[in-house]
Amino acid sequence: MNRIKRFVQTMITRFIPDRAQGAGAINYSWKDLLFFFPLFRPYLGMIAVILVFTALRSFCMAFIPYSSKILIDSVFGNNPVQVPASPGGLVSQPVHQVITFMGSSLFSFIVVVIVVGLVIGVLDIIRTYLTIRVREGFIVSLRTSLYTHVLFVPIRFFRSKKTGSIISRISSDTAYLQGLVITQFPQITSSMFTLLFTIGAMIFISPYLTLVFLGVFPIMAVINYIISGKIRQLTYMELERLSEIFARMGEAIAGIETVKTHGAEQREAEEIATQVRDLGDTRIGNSLISALADKSRALVAGAAFLIILWMGGNQVLSGIMSLGDFVAFIAFLPIVSAALQSLLSFPLQMQGSIAAAGRIKDLFSILKEYDPSDHSEKPKIAIRGEVIFENVFFSYDQRRTILRNISLHVREGEVVGIIGETGVGKTTLIQLILRFYSPTKGRILLDGIDISKIRHDHIRTLISFISQDLFLFHDTIRNNIRYSIPHATDEEIIEAARAAQLHETIQTFPEGYDTIVGERGLQLSAGQRQRISLARAFLRNAPIMIMDEPSSSLDPETEFRLLSAFAEKSRGKTVIIITHRESILPVCDRVLQLVDGNLVERQNHHRSII
Repeated sequence: MNRIKRFVQTMITRFIPDRAQGAGAINYSWKDLLFFFPLFRPYLGMIAVILVFTALRSFCMAFIPYSSKILIDSVFGNNPVQVPASPGGLVSQPVHQVITFMGSSLFSFIVVVIVVGLVIGVLDIIRTYLTIRVREGFIVSLRTSLYTHVLFVPIRFFRSKKTGSIISRISSDTAYLQGLVITQFPQITSSMFTLLFTIGAMIFISPYLTLVFLGVFPIMAVINYIISGKIRQLTYMELERLSEIFARMGEAIAGIETVKTHGAEQREAEEIATQVRDLGDTRIGNSLISALADKSRALVAGAAFLIILWMGGNQVLSGIMSLGDFVAFIAFLPIVSAALQSLLSFPLQMQGSIAAAGRIKDLFSILKEYDPSDHSEKPKIAIRGEVIFENVFFSYDQRRTILRNISLHVREGEVVGIIGETGVGKTTLIQLILRFYSPTKGRILLDGIDISKIRHDHIRTLISFISQDLFLFHDTIRNNIRYSIPHATDEEIIEAARAAQLHETIQTFPEGYDTIVGERGLQLSAGQRQRISLARAFLRNAPIMIMDEPSSSLDPETEFRLLSAFAEKSRGKTVIIITHRESILPVCDRVLQLVDGNLVERQNHHRSII
């Protein structure tokens, strides 16, 4: 007995979470599903047709068990079956004619059953087609809207979240809502119509026995209420753990060189194996809880069936009920029981959709960096390029101030170099110009206009930015160079590549400009990736250039040739260069050093490369 007790306790501890686990699921409810209703608006017509066809199918399905009464009482027993009257006779008259025809002979009975079966098949095909149309339209709209929204949220969000976790929400979580359309919506509508027609037929046969059977409904509802919260909690945990797995795998694959150089392949594999086992335990727990609910409802329904079998059988033996009525009633029970269980299992199945909907809604609730429909001031491309910092302070959090009282005036056409130790805030300074972040205090002006009044994308179209993060897409060299100018001609791309000292290198590749660079550009060397980034900036030809460590991966000879080309390309442009390398400073008109959050101008600096 003690062994069984310990086994049960182990199972509960391993597979069933306590209240603290998956606590985020408590914040989600049915109301979260209403958030997605606008995505269904284009398909309301199709949904209406689906509902009509579902009702017709359910009516036909309810007619099949009732036909056993016709077979026994009319075909074999020569007793006409009576049909209750409906308002205006719109339903009772046609149904009475069909029943009379069915009961006239065995051949007529078989013909009607075949026709009803064919009608059910046709209705199923059309209903399934329309449901798939709605599903695909909804999921395309949802994923497109979600992905588009994510692209417009502030960059701070991406630096606090793992890429794999975000992708998991866009793919896995939306798949749960896809199941809502293709499985759960047809299930609930079909069950509701089936219950409506079958219970109507059962009441016509025996109101008393119908009432006895429906007495189990409250018991099943209580079982659902007890279990539903736990299923939502487990599904939330499942989605969270799946996100963690995607994130960990994505990091390991993206950093495979680091993994291999540290001999960490086995460690990473074991880490993922542990996370996958935890995910498996969560899914097992979810399945166990769901199975417990299903079997509990089945047990209650089975008990009701036996009670009705005993009570109805006695009524037949005493002559109160005909054999046809009893057989038809018993034939209805499995259908009603299945529909009732389906209807009651719907809230439990919906817990996964609710958890997924809540997580997706959380993404949608993040404010966009800017609204594309906003028509705030858009500067003309022919700007002078004057950049002014007025008493700018900035901190990522309250613990540490990165920039303190920064005042800087970069004149049009001026090349300014900014140096400083690693982590002092040089990159943060230029990210403020790009509006990746906003100053905690103070303001930044572009040609006398406060950039907070200029939309983010408008600002960025005026700037050619070279990041120290040498990111390239898994595409050709040509397409990577023209990423910001998609319609650039081959001549313009080659000119930009020449200026970046890259053209001759590209010519040595068998595929030339059509060479695939690999994911993140890892088929190329760091220096080649850096020169592609430079070529992008030269091709954009914006009035302001911001360069963050533009030559960190270049050898001295290539750097010298690049500086000569840069001096020509940047003529008349406002340029800000962030660098650690003294060798690039001769191209600058002024050099400023960032020390403890303050800018200090280097004295006695003279530009030597013109």
